[in-house]
Amino acid sequence: GDHGRHHVDFSTLEGRDVIVWPDADQSGISAALGKEDRTGNMRDGVCSMVKHAGAKSVRMVIPPDNVVKGWDCGDLVKEGADRKGVHAFLEARVVSLETARQRCQPEHEINLGR
Repeated sequence: GDHGRHHVDFSTLEGRDVIVWPDADQSGISAALGKEDRTGNMRDGVCSMVKHAGAKSVRMVIPPDNVVKGWDCGDLVKEGADRKGVHAFLEARVVSLETARQRCQPEHEINLGR
């Protein structure tokens, strides 16, 4: 879960191209991109942690608007997507971390399943 990411050894992702797929809610986005804690310090998200572990590249899925809170890859498959459907979804929704940070800022209006 969101709080467990700091206990994960991401070193096995060294040299790999990684796509992070967060749940479609603010907690999922924060877990992926990081967030400011109660003391004002920035806590790394999974994307930063994977990059620091030596991943060749890190990109992120932007969840679609108007999906239920927590929607993720499993839900896409439950909705009937096969391998080709998942691949097409990823081609349309995977962005660079810079783009993900810009699009997922609180002032940017994206639904995130709310």
